[in-house]
Amino acid sequence: MEESSCVEALKFAAENGFDAFEIDIYFPTVDLDNWNWNEIEALKEISRDAEIEISVHAAYYELNMAAFLKGIKEESVRYINKSIDFCHELGGEVITVHPGEFTYDVPPGASVDTDPLMKIQWDQVTFIYLKENTGAKRIETIEDLERNLLFLSMK
Repeated sequence: MEESSCVEALKFAAENGFDAFEIDIYFPTVDLDNWNWNEIEALKEISRDAEIEISVHAAYYELNMAAFLKGIKEESVRYINKSIDFCHELGGEVITVHPGEFTYDVPPGASVDTDPLMKIQWDQVTFIYLKENTGAKRIETIEDLERNLLFLSMK
């Protein structure tokens, strides 16, 4: 088996006494549509044996869950969900998600309460998180986010 850079990096972390390791979902290093189960098993074995906590930085390159275009938004959500599945498969409990960015210039002082375009995009954004290693849950309102958020990194 040819080792991926993720496996090699995790081996380095284990050999040097790291206690945590984050896997950045960046294509082609990690292709979530074509998981390599040998690599996944190697990552799980190394992290388990070395007692290294795994976290995942969800896919973000060319994704935007705040997009106005339905196709871009849907593919972004699909791939973020695959990032969560990947983290769960590895036994990780923490995932960093960038939900996207507004695709137009927001006027100074604008908010979702005062700017209709900002409200449309905000309402379209799906916040996703991983909670206590039990799988993905979707957050659809600001109140849900405030009640349930474990970790979210916004761009």
